[in-house]
Order: sequence, then C-alpha cells, then structure tokens
Amino acid sequence: KMRRMSKAAPNRSPAKPGPAPGPSSSAGASRLAKAAAKAAAQPAADRPPRPRAKAAGVYHHGDLREALLDAAEALLAQRGAAGLGLRDVARGAGVSHAAPYHHFAGLPELLAALAERSFQQLGAVMQVGVDAHPGDAREQLLAIATAYVEFARRRPARFRLMFGPVLASRHQHPGLDRAADASFRVLLD
Repeated sequence: KMRRMSKAAPNRSPAKPGPAPGPSSSAGASRLAKAAAKAAAQPAADRPPRPRAKAAGVYHHGDLREALLDAAEALLAQRGAAGLGLRDVARGAGVSHAAPYHHFAGLPELLAALAERSFQQLGAVMQVGVDAHPGDAREQLLAIATAYVEFARRRPARFRLMFGPVLASRHQHPGLDRAADASFRVLLD
C-alpha cells in the first residue's frame, strides 16, 4: 500500500513580503544615499584627506627589521644560535611567523644581520676608547682591548655568533663583511 504524496509543497513557510532588514529599509537608506551623493558631487581636491590608520611603511611597533633583530638578540642570549628559529623570533617581536621573511630570506641572513649589528657596536665602543686618549697609542690599545673583552664578557652569545661559523660566510653577506672590517680597522688605525 503506497501513500500518495500531495501536490502541495513540503512544509516550508512562505517568504514574508516587506522591506529587507538593514539601512535600506527606511530613513537610514536615504541618509546613506544623500551622503554618497554629496561626496560624489564634491571634487576630490576639495574633500579632506582620509585619515590613515598608520603611516606608510611603518609597522605597529615602528621598524620591523630592528624589532626582529632585538627579539633575536634576546633569544640568542637565552638559547644560543642553535636554539634560535625564525618563528620564535617573530613571536618575540609580536608579529606573524611570516613577517621575518619581509626582511630576511632565512635564519642565516637573520644571524648575519645580528652579527653585523654586533660588529658595528663593538667597533663603536672600541672607537670610544681610542677617542678618549688622543695621541697616546699605548692607552688607546689598552682601551680597545678593554672594550673588546668587556663586550665579550657582557654578550657571550653574540660574541660567539660574531666569531663563529657566520664569520666564515661573511663574504656572502656584504653588510656583515663591511662591519667586521670596520671594527678591525679601529685596531689598525
């Protein structure tokens, strides 16, 4: 025994006629239309500029490259170069894990940039020692040696990075090569 299905539509409620919900349903629609017409009628030169959420090329914390190097420096001090990863650096800088790739092709480039920064800082502190003793080569050499040892003592992980395997590949990183040469030149001059 088969039941006959009725020709009526299944149990569906019919759509209710009337205006769609939202701003187009009433006075809100006319306000939006008037504002759009007013803006379109005004030449672009007469309209006030739209405020920017942030300045072009500026990240929410300022300079992304420097923020990544700062985070890498902190992690390097805690874990050493072997324990450093780009995701950890990104997390430490408070950015997405893809953000470091805007400035560094990979971890070796980040480490080279960190070593470059470290050589620049070492060169600067050694130069301060030279400048403090003009004309006295003995005192200058002593100041350079003191600055060198103090730098190594206060920043052992960075010092190991500077004079470790990354230094052997410095010719692949022109910035690192220049910074290492410049810090060595302080000793020679």
